[in-house]
Amino acid sequence: MPPEIQTIYRGELPTYLEPHVKKTGNFFESSLPSLVGKKFTSIWSDGVSRTPLQEPIPIEERVLPLPENVFVLSHSQTDNIGIALQNITEINKNDGDKIKDPKVRVKYQKRLAEIYEPIGELLKTNLNMRKALWLPPDNGAALPFSIMQYFGVVKKPENKVVYEEKRDYLLDGKPVVGIIETSYPEGDFETAIFLDDCLATDVSASASIDLIRELKKNKYPNIKNIIVVVSVATLSGLRALAQKYSDVKIIAGAVVYAMNSKNYLVRTTDELDIEGNPYTEDIQVVGDMGGWAGMLPEEFNDEAPWNASRKAKAA
Repeated sequence: MPPEIQTIYRGELPTYLEPHVKKTGNFFESSLPSLVGKKFTSIWSDGVSRTPLQEPIPIEERVLPLPENVFVLSHSQTDNIGIALQNITEINKNDGDKIKDPKVRVKYQKRLAEIYEPIGELLKTNLNMRKALWLPPDNGAALPFSIMQYFGVVKKPENKVVYEEKRDYLLDGKPVVGIIETSYPEGDFETAIFLDDCLATDVSASASIDLIRELKKNKYPNIKNIIVVVSVATLSGLRALAQKYSDVKIIAGAVVYAMNSKNYLVRTTDELDIEGNPYTEDIQVVGDMGGWAGMLPEEFNDEAPWNASRKAKAA
């Protein structure tokens, strides 16, 4: 476990954040583009630039052993998860302009469910899911949470922290995460699970892990395990997170080896697409997962049964 430093701020901010974040009453507001217009209950930042993580992983480094606390289910583009992820890439590449079309969106979501299903089986096999506290940030993790609920991994949907994270970066690459904490469930929990759609840098996961540690001190003292679950992650993000939190287990369906300057996961030109051809530059692996995760109209509930448990308005 790394030495504890302050990363979650509820009062005085570090000097480097003061030009960008102000506290008004009980809330923080920020001028950063991705945070503007929101009122946050806390601010997370560790003061460490994430710009170096945007460097692609060289081929010779991709075969190095993963950290002991990292579990990746797919080890090939030709296994079930690898094929599902390749199909997601193709849907985003060919039909990215149809992201609001539910007939296209359902195809994407069905492939994503193929990745989360074996992850869910791994969780059910190794943990008491009735003692699980879930942390799926609003918006980004709404679909994964519904999928896990459909597959019987989420035993009690009410055992969920309701919160939202907004993330941005300073010019030097230092991350700033605004957190809006809405509600916390009552209960005695053994495991806290941060569930998200993907992991580019480690920033959103780090902010949630530090929030869990704060909750363990103040509200849920019996939490023994902290787990991060994502469908796909960059290898650089996984390594950074694992090194910082050696006591946290990290589960990803698959890994990718690059991201662009906007932190979107991208394919490398030495990888092959679903037809066996090399990818061209800057082909996004999953695209705008928030957009693809939009709720479907009710007529798609048979084809996408996880959709029935969602409460947001259909797009």
